[in-house]
Amino acid sequence: MKNPASAVRQLDIARIPADALAFYRPLHFSPHEEWGIYILVEPLLHHCAILYDSFGGKLAAFNLETLMGCVLFEVFHHELFHHLTECAATSFEIASAAFGEPKPIFNNYWECHFDKKDGLGPHPDHSLEEVLANAYAYNSFSFLSRMEVGHKLIWAKIYQKILEKCWSKEPAGYRSAGILIKHFIW
Repeated sequence: MKNPASAVRQLDIARIPADALAFYRPLHFSPHEEWGIYILVEPLLHHCAILYDSFGGKLAAFNLETLMGCVLFEVFHHELFHHLTECAATSFEIASAAFGEPKPIFNNYWECHFDKKDGLGPHPDHSLEEVLANAYAYNSFSFLSRMEVGHKLIWAKIYQKILEKCWSKEPAGYRSAGILIKHFIW
């Protein structure tokens, strides 16, 4: 393998945030049967091509197919985190209804009611959920690298370095995942 650390350091692209490649449609919104993770194939392929070309042949561990697999894995896990967030809110809604005081936890969150006077207040990395979704996707590679041996371990570690480099180019709410992963053990 050529020098992966050097290739990652030289990487300088205008990264497309994960939400531009895919999105999560909450089950709280109608039509309810259309909830789920939607992956936008053409933007995903275009992003992979730009990312691959930006390596300029300096990263032998990644052929285009491997890179596409990593990008798809990242994007899917980012969006999966949004689903898990909604599931947690739904659990609280069910519990509050069981105690006789139903609360629209997810809808209040979605409409930023928690940022208002009676809530927690605004977060500097609004939306904090995007920070956590990026960190979750990053951590998913850590799990993959613990479960696999050989070349897949190398792919996971290198792609995590790519993510760390690219986050600074993302909008607020996405870019702070790098700060988060440095302060917590994944």
